[in-house]
Amino acid sequence: MLLPVNADHGPAKMDGDFWRCFSHTPTGAVLAGFTLVIDFSAGAEIDAAVESMNRQRLFEEQNSSTSNEGFPPMLGYRVMNSSDDNAIVEYLSKAGEQYAAMSVNLAWSDKDHDWRLDLASGPPAWSEVNDPSSYTEFK
Repeated sequence: MLLPVNADHGPAKMDGDFWRCFSHTPTGAVLAGFTLVIDFSAGAEIDAAVESMNRQRLFEEQNSSTSNEGFPPMLGYRVMNSSDDNAIVEYLSKAGEQYAAMSVNLAWSDKDHDWRLDLASGPPAWSEVNDPSSYTEFK
C-alpha cells in the first residue's frame, strides 16, 4: 500500500514497519492519521495509539479478527478540526461508485513527540460521502 510522505512533515523514521516522526502541525497530523490506523490494526502496533480505556480492548479486537479485507486506497483528506495537541482528519476512499470517509481522531503525544491515534471515543468511523469535492486530493 502506498502511503503519503513529505520531506518536511514526515514520517522521518521507520522502526520495523512502524512509521514515526511526523511534524507537530496539521499537515503532520494528516500524514500520520492513516498510517497510524494501518500500524494499529494491520501492523499490530499498539503504540500507534495513546493510552486510553479503549486502546487495549480495540487492539485485541483488531488482532483477533479473521478479516483480510485490507484498506482501500485513500484518495483525499480534509482536516475537520485541529489544535496544537489534537486533530480530526477525514480520509476519502471509494468502493465501486460510492465514496466513503474514515474519521480519525489524533492526539499529540508529549511522551513520544509524535502524533498518535486517540481511541478514547472509539475506533475510526466510516461514513458515506455524497460530495467528494470538499476533500483535498493526495498527489
